[in-house]
Parts: sequence; C-alpha cells; structure tokens
Amino acid sequence: MDIKSQEQLAPPQLGGASHRGMMECVMSLVGPNGPLSEDVPLEDGGVVKEYAEDDTRISTETVAVAKKCQVVPARLEQRQFLSRDSSITSCRRNEGPLWSYEVEKELGREEKRREKRRREEKKRREEKRREEKRREEKREKRREEREKRREELEKSWLF
Repeated sequence: MDIKSQEQLAPPQLGGASHRGMMECVMSLVGPNGPLSEDVPLEDGGVVKEYAEDDTRISTETVAVAKKCQVVPARLEQRQFLSRDSSITSCRRNEGPLWSYEVEKELGREEKRREKRRREEKKRREEKRREEKRREEKREKRREEREKRREELEKSWLF
C-alpha cells in the first residue's frame, strides 16, 4: 500500500484533536486461519490495516469486519464488495455509510444461499430416512408373508 492510499485511509486532522477521540473505527480482514491484515502506523498516531491483494489465504470465508463505535465523523465506504470471484473489500474515507448497500446485499445473498443449501440438505436427509423406512417396511412385510406361507405349508404337510 503506497503513502497516498494510507493518506486516503487516515483520519483528517482537526485542530489538535487526538486520533482516538476523533475516530474509533477498526477495519480488519479475518480469514479462516486468522487475521489477513497488519497494522500500519501513521504519522498522526492513527493506524490503518494493510493486506496483500494477492494473498492466497483470501477465500470466500474471508470477511471484512468493521467495528463502529458511537462517534464516527468520517465514515468508510466500500470500493468493492464480496462477490463470487472472492474479491475482498477495500475501504476509503468518504461521507457514505460504513457498509455500502451492495456489501450488505451481497452478504444477505450469501446467507440466503447457505440457508437454501441447509434446507435442501435437510430435505435430502429426510427423504433418505423416509425411503429407508419404506424399504424396512417392505422387508418386514415380505418376512411376514414368508412366515405365513411357511406356516401354511407346515399345516398342509401335517394333515
């Protein structure tokens, strides 16, 4: 990440206001094996999160996590959103919302896809149980019929 990018992410300096009092926002990338970003200190005492765009650990499970406190004067806007090609979000300061509408929409779609897969899997398991139950009932019925025939044959031989 070059210095210009860091300056875009850095909070604006307000006449002597400390970084901590002005903006309490932490942005980090979290993957299945832990954090994918590292802290890059700024001259004004602030910190930005940096990550390698070609990091092979970034996958569909990777999520951009933002923690927003009570006062956030400069909000972050998503430049990209999580999509099927596993692109990862990167943020810059803007007057837009902390999470863009597109990111929320994509995360919602992903949750709906997961829920649909869960329902389909549950339906398949239930259908499998029903089929197994039907087979067992047929086996039991055949056993009973065989037993009944055997008893009839035994009776006919005896008389």
